[in-house]
Amino acid sequence: MSNPRIVDTFLQNFKKSGLVKRIMITGAAGRIGTELAPKLLEFYGEENVLLTDIVPSMEGISKKNYKKLDVTDRKAYEALVKSFKPDTVIQLAAVLSARSEEKPDLSHKVNRDGGRNAIELATELQYKIFLPSSIGSFGPASPKKDAPDLAFQRPINLYGISKVFLELYGEYNYFKFGTDFRSLRLPTVIANQGPRNSLVYSDVDIYYKAVKEKRYTHFLRPDYLLPVIYIDDFIINTIKFLEAPNEKLSLRTYNVQSCAFTIQEQVSAIKKLIPDFEVSYEVDSKQSIMDSLPETLSDTAARKDWGFESHFDIDSITKDMIEKIQEKLKSQESS
Repeated sequence: MSNPRIVDTFLQNFKKSGLVKRIMITGAAGRIGTELAPKLLEFYGEENVLLTDIVPSMEGISKKNYKKLDVTDRKAYEALVKSFKPDTVIQLAAVLSARSEEKPDLSHKVNRDGGRNAIELATELQYKIFLPSSIGSFGPASPKKDAPDLAFQRPINLYGISKVFLELYGEYNYFKFGTDFRSLRLPTVIANQGPRNSLVYSDVDIYYKAVKEKRYTHFLRPDYLLPVIYIDDFIINTIKFLEAPNEKLSLRTYNVQSCAFTIQEQVSAIKKLIPDFEVSYEVDSKQSIMDSLPETLSDTAARKDWGFESHFDIDSITKDMIEKIQEKLKSQESS
């Protein structure tokens, strides 16, 4: 789970705007959803949050709060929305970057067609749609340092191509039909839970290997600068973004990030807590794709328009991750 010291304090003190009352989440059993969903259930009330995914059930979630849903099945999607009547849908269902390259047909079906279903149903049934985007929507011609929200986007990965389409299609529906489409352009998300099938799965695996094996073989260069958002920052700012009045938003898609650090800086932060941790490097083809992306994102507009805040740097991320992994392993050993 996410850091209760920060997220729970935020949930206790944040005043709802009244603009978000009933939420449906697709892809809730994925990497981000497994951490976001419990906090939304707590904050908005179990009767007001419905979780969905293509899997039959979700661990730790009651049947009344969960429904199986394939987002590519438009009729099933529409029926569930009409039944639950949300004012906000969070579309997390996606095939991530590495798997998109392995299974392009599946990527097109889920990311492009499933995302299109989400946006068009929000337009037809008039509810808010939040569909996160990715730093993968940028490409080699995009600015490397502090890439702005509005920048040249020519991605060289299939996942990024789908995100560009969804960003533009959501914006098109906003301007043509008034659809309340919102998106956050995320860098690498460091999260403790859920499946890891992004290009940069090392962001989490390195912590697990450090705790369990004291060694890790990295596929990125030690000097590679990696922009990230920690899951706690994502949870807090997703709620703030959804609760923000529409008239405060100057954009439909905003960049956000917690911090950026080199792989060597990440290793050094781990070694402060696990001194005998060792890392070797076997740089592979994923490095070339990562080199095509910005090294940092400018989140100035998000901070100005709706109060985006980052609470974590490399040391606090590392401390929190290692503590959570150690707690998880102890729990598994005692059960």
